[in-house]
Amino acid sequence: QSLLGNGVMAVFGILIVAILYRGLSVNEIGIYVFFMTLLNLTDTFKSGFLTNAFIKFYSGTNKERANEVAGSAWALAFAITGLFVILNILAYFLITPYITNEGMIFFLKYFAIISVCTVPSFMANLVVQGEKRFDRLLWMRLINQVLFTGTVITLIFLKQSTLTSIIITYILC
Repeated sequence: QSLLGNGVMAVFGILIVAILYRGLSVNEIGIYVFFMTLLNLTDTFKSGFLTNAFIKFYSGTNKERANEVAGSAWALAFAITGLFVILNILAYFLITPYITNEGMIFFLKYFAIISVCTVPSFMANLVVQGEKRFDRLLWMRLINQVLFTGTVITLIFLKQSTLTSIIITYILC
């Protein structure tokens, strides 16, 4: 199930990029790819800091210990996210007037909201991994990707696909 989940996410990743290449302008898809690259870089930092330790100390423990580990992970996830959000807000107000790169401006504009909104799904993924419930992990990822892909296709069909509408869809899904 874990392998299937990773394979399904790879297929959806390719599918959504292909759809976005058809639904966004060349400039917008460039900004989107840049945005997602920076977002994934920061998520990798958070994930690398928490995932292995969480699973090591959560998996196979009693319920009380598992709750302590989960609570600590939530606190650390919000602390890391909070640090990134503070840096993002400072950068947005201090350096945005001097930046001409549209991708960087777009990233600084939406990074904080996405960072905060993705913490619950990140933590849910950690918990189901720690509980070795890869069936639930597969369903959680699948639901997220089907909703996102379906909404993007709908936006394109309705001729409402803009970079902003795609990012808002990403946040909501």
